[in-house]
Formats: sequence, C-alpha cells, structure tokens
Amino acid sequence: MNTAQALQASPCQPIIAVGITSSANARLIDRVLGGNYQLLHDLEQLEGQAPDLLIVDGAALQRHHGLIQGLRRQDEPMILPVLMVSDLKPSPRSGNTELGKTVDDILRIPSTRQELLARIDNLLRLRHLSREQDDARGELAAMVTALRTFNACDQVLVRARSEEALLKSFCQSIIATETYQLAWVSFSQDHNESPPEIHASAGKAAALAESLADEWRGRIEHLKDQGKESDTQRLQVLDL
Repeated sequence: MNTAQALQASPCQPIIAVGITSSANARLIDRVLGGNYQLLHDLEQLEGQAPDLLIVDGAALQRHHGLIQGLRRQDEPMILPVLMVSDLKPSPRSGNTELGKTVDDILRIPSTRQELLARIDNLLRLRHLSREQDDARGELAAMVTALRTFNACDQVLVRARSEEALLKSFCQSIIATETYQLAWVSFSQDHNESPPEIHASAGKAAALAESLADEWRGRIEHLKDQGKESDTQRLQVLDL
C-alpha cells in the first residue's frame, strides 16, 4: 500500500507519519506501534494529505519544517498533532523553540513503551476532538444557512402578489442569501411517468434549468424502456 492509498484507507486505524533519522529509534517506533497503527515513513509522499499524527526528530523537523507547517495550516481549524522525539541532552534542534508552534509535545528518549503510547494516545485524542468540533461547526453553519434562507422566503411570502412572482422571488432570495449559482422550483406532474416541470429559476446558471429538465426527460424515457424489458411499469427515482 502506498502513501496515498494508506491516507484514503479506513479511519478505524489511525495513520501516523514517522520522520525519524536514527535507524535505532525508527525500529523502536515500528516495534511499538506497528501492530496498532498504519505507519508511513516518507514524509515527502504525503502529497498534501495529512495523517492523524506526525512523529519526528530534530533533524526531520528541520528538514521538513515547511512541509509540516503547510500540512498543519491545511488542516485548520482541525489540529494535526506533532510529537517530537528528542535526546535527553538538549540541542539546537531539540524542538523547545517549536513547542506550541510546530510541535505539540516532546518525548525525551530513552523512554518507556507506556510513556510513548500514552503521549500518542493523548495527541490522537486531541485530533479526534478537533475533528468532532469541526463537524459540529459544519452542522451549525448548515443550520444557520437554512434558517437564513427560511427567513428570506418568509418575507417573500408576505409580499408576493401572484404564484408566479412568489416562485421567482423564492429563487432570487435563495441566490441573494447564499452563494449558489442556481436555484429552481419544480413540481411533479399528475402522471407519474412525466418529468417534473420547472416553474421558476434564478442565478448565474439559470440557463441550466432547462438542461436539467431535458436530463430528467431522458432518464425517465430510459427507465420506461427498462420497465418494458423487465415487464414492470414501476417508476424509479434517481439522484441527479
């Protein structure tokens, strides 16, 4: 499995990218983590897709500093945690100056298996909580969007003088309230095998509304043909 495939794999197993220049420390990380996590060892192959956690030493942090900062910015407002592995003896590359900036935690080695796993578990929990917060922000934004649109449509409903003006104003209000390129109103016909008829549309892509109607007609004709072949007249509903 290459890096891209690993990053797109099941989220059940966290993905940890490891940048350790010391072969002894790299083998230790593999031995401790290999059975429970997907490990990636080539930071250059992340291809703009962030893992769940980065483990680096001083040399890798210095070499890939720009890449790591870019991945962290790309994941905002989610948190991409970075664990720095450093010798007990402080050095110019020990990571102290990066703590709280590019690095979220520092593990001094030699250390124990239990401490390493505890640090990793804490950082992965931080990642998980930031993902939950990001999802909650998305749901809240969608709710605010819906309420704003409903409010605009309520005002239109009060002012409309005819059904045609009402439908047109609905579409225009949605376009004005949000950043959509197209809004339309359609009604299904009395006969189940007839395509919905578009009664009003608005937006920069309003010309596409008729194309949608043509596509509906084509798909319904196709389904009717399939129904004749399979000796059924039941209409199927497709997502367009």
